[in-house]
Amino acid sequence: MLWPELILRLCALVHLGLATDTCFHNEPEFRNECDQGTPVASRSLLSLWNNEEQRQKTETEADEDPVWPTDTKYAEEECGTKLAEQPDFKKATMNFPADSVTLTTQCDTHRLSRVRELANQWQGPISLALMVQEHELQKVRTELTNMGEAVDKFVTVHVMTAENRPSFYPINAMRNLALRHATTEWVFVLDVDENTERMKDHLDAMRKTYDALPGNQSQVAFAVRSFEWTGLQQAGDAPPSTGKELAALFEQDKVTTKHPYFAAAYSIPTISFVEWTNMTAPKLLPVKDAFEPYFIMRRSANQFFNSRFVGYGGNKVSLTFKMQLNGWRFKLLPGVFTFAPEVTHRCGLPRADVKNRHLHLKTLSRLAQAFPACRKCTSTLHCLGYCEHLRNDVVRDPVACFDFSLRHPSGMVAAQMNPFKRLYHHVTRCYPCDLSLAQLKKFTFL
Repeated sequence: MLWPELILRLCALVHLGLATDTCFHNEPEFRNECDQGTPVASRSLLSLWNNEEQRQKTETEADEDPVWPTDTKYAEEECGTKLAEQPDFKKATMNFPADSVTLTTQCDTHRLSRVRELANQWQGPISLALMVQEHELQKVRTELTNMGEAVDKFVTVHVMTAENRPSFYPINAMRNLALRHATTEWVFVLDVDENTERMKDHLDAMRKTYDALPGNQSQVAFAVRSFEWTGLQQAGDAPPSTGKELAALFEQDKVTTKHPYFAAAYSIPTISFVEWTNMTAPKLLPVKDAFEPYFIMRRSANQFFNSRFVGYGGNKVSLTFKMQLNGWRFKLLPGVFTFAPEVTHRCGLPRADVKNRHLHLKTLSRLAQAFPACRKCTSTLHCLGYCEHLRNDVVRDPVACFDFSLRHPSGMVAAQMNPFKRLYHHVTRCYPCDLSLAQLKKFTFL
């Protein structure tokens, strides 16, 4: 028992023992309290004691419900099974300089084949967190042994074993496992289904800005632009592996910014595609709500993901929000990109494997509460803009994808259409929804 609490208890007991039924005050309010049989002094001390207990209870609850937990145990609670980490389950045979970039990624055994492709593309250190069940360990070890030279040289595997099949994939706990055991100065946060370019290309682009990083260099991360198919690609079209191939496919409307059904996540409203292809050095980006690029940061910054997020929904963007709220800035890298060889989703597809649809907004709101100048977040799309210390740095792009397309050279063809048809052309190109011209005319900003 703490000394302050012990003293309060003793004082309360002494006053209770000395109390009599005699009221020492003539004022009516005190007389009422005396009539209840509890001395005023004792009631005051007991009230103080109860307040202290409440404060300690609140602190305990805060410890049990942290705003930003990164420990795996919080993922266990969400997934419904015990998880155990086995770092360095398989170690890469090649050593790299400390200033290299480690690609950190995660997957389960169903996506393990993608690691071979990533290793061949990246040609640098990879820290892979792999979800397995205990009975699969020997099978996985054998499979890793037979995945080829690139996996042997570049990939270090850290295993997360599940006692039972998890009800949700613990994506952020997996990301943290890969990040914690990276050994180089820089780490690249990437999902396993993304194609990428060589580590050397990323390092070359980053080194063009080392002497021009604003403020605290540890609080600058490098964003990488991301693309995917539009659905118009033909059977013979291969995913682009160079900037030249990407530009050619983009001109043919065969590729677009990743996840165009939710443009805010990956679009860059301040830099068009053509401007990006002509960039020769990283460019500072404004603060942006709902922005969740794949990015490179210093490992020593210890920016880990909130392990409560499992399955889909807010898992990556919550960290980029937290980083920007705390003063981080993103710089867009020139020339390098990621590409997801997946067809664009339709609008409004339900996500059956979202664990908690309210966790995202709740987390953003609790993070913003730490800043007195931040107003309450009303949605995940409008939160950073409500903070006074970021107000002049935030860019709003409610029609980011429209802007992205209209500034693209192929938009010049559509510019000859009437305004509604031109907008329809770009909306359906960016947002493959079932929108009609009549529906578009209802937009008030036209």
